[in-house]
Amino acid sequence: SSRMFTNLGLNDFMANTAQSLQDLGNCYAALEYLRHLEGEKHLVFVTERGMILPRFEDDMDLTRVANDARVAIDTFQTGGLEPQQGGAWTDQSRQTFAFQALRVIAEQIGGVSSVSENGMVAVNRINDVSRMDYLFGYYPSTARIDGGYRKIEIKVRRPGVTVLYRRGYYARRDLGSFDRR
Repeated sequence: SSRMFTNLGLNDFMANTAQSLQDLGNCYAALEYLRHLEGEKHLVFVTERGMILPRFEDDMDLTRVANDARVAIDTFQTGGLEPQQGGAWTDQSRQTFAFQALRVIAEQIGGVSSVSENGMVAVNRINDVSRMDYLFGYYPSTARIDGGYRKIEIKVRRPGVTVLYRRGYYARRDLGSFDRR
């Protein structure tokens, strides 16, 4: 992934990184606020160019926090595709990486991702997936409450069915209280 930045000047690289880190900080702040509210929640993340985080682990760290807070992140990319010059994309690898991050984040949390689609199509998709839900229960293979991250995997046998679900949680006794003042 380091080669995708080789065609960027320092100013462009810094601008991209600064925007992604600001977006990431805003997502964490929203998740921390929503964590203390009851029920399942959706955070709609709208971006023009996607999210380019320095490491894949940064995407996964965000998804773990969102899973733990019971928040699905729905990602909307609104800026279209990079313009073509002479029949080739100006920076296709960086664009692909930024869009893939949005898809991974949404998929790992039970959200939906929309890249270069009409806004109403994206909003209708959230409406469709949030109208019906099932509640699954299970007993973890490790009963120890150690604060560690536990992965969850749900499989269905029905062809053509997509299951949106959070992929894990932190094994803790309680989430802590929230002072609304």
